[in-house]
Amino acid sequence: MQTGKSYVLRVRRVAAGMMRTDLYPLRTIAGVSPRLWFTNPPALIDAPAAGDLCAFGELGRETLRVLVRDIEPGENLSAKLTLIAEAPGVHVAEQGPIPPLYLAGGEA
Repeated sequence: MQTGKSYVLRVRRVAAGMMRTDLYPLRTIAGVSPRLWFTNPPALIDAPAAGDLCAFGELGRETLRVLVRDIEPGENLSAKLTLIAEAPGVHVAEQGPIPPLYLAGGEA
């Protein structure tokens, strides 16, 4: 983290069969740390939990909703990611029928 910048933790999860995304503002602590500190800690029921998808970054910067299609290892512990756009409802697909558009191999 860098002094003078605002950071946030974006957490995506399925709750009660619905996709939910929460933003948690973080205290900026300059330097490298294995921990993040919430500006206002959420109630335990609303807090991030194991299995949630998380993204950390600067407040106001965009994140993309994608699926990881492939990971190719590289040199010096690097990797090349192949990402594809996330289809609406993909994380709750097992809870209902597949929309007709996707059954015929149509594009979203």
